[in-house]
Amino acid sequence: MYIEDISLNILKKLFNERKTSYLYNNNKVLI
Repeated sequence: MYIEDISLNILKKLFNERKTSYLYNNNKVLI
C-alpha cells in the first residue's frame, strides 16, 4: 500500500467522523 493511499483513507475517516458528529450535535441532515 502506498503512503498516499493511507493518507487518503485517514482523511476520509476523519471527514466521516466529523460529518457524523456534526449530524449528532446539530440534529440536522447533511445531503
